[in-house]
Amino acid sequence: MNERFPSWKKRHHHWHGDVDDEFDTAEPRIVPEDPGSYLVLDTTPIEEARDKMQIPLNESAEADTVGGLLMEYCQKILGQNDSIEVEGAVVEVLEMKNDSATKLRFKVSDTQTDGDE
Repeated sequence: MNERFPSWKKRHHHWHGDVDDEFDTAEPRIVPEDPGSYLVLDTTPIEEARDKMQIPLNESAEADTVGGLLMEYCQKILGQNDSIEVEGAVVEVLEMKNDSATKLRFKVSDTQTDGDE
């Protein structure tokens, strides 16, 4: 019976997308690199990014994720190694997939990290 479940999971992926179970592990959406530097997935919700990096990212009527917010700011498709300034940080595109920035580096500005002192 244990052998049947993985094949069921693969067959049903086609109809329902990924089927998560207790053995699946999700990649963290925000990973601290150095002080003031974070690796961030484009699928990270704006609110989560704002809370974890302590930067004042604006709400958006059009976007729910960091990737969508960057597209809204730029009004164009970003390319690998492109950089954009946002509230409190500079964002660099590290990885692309199908014309989407998938992995980003946020460098929080010094004024942002020193503001609580």
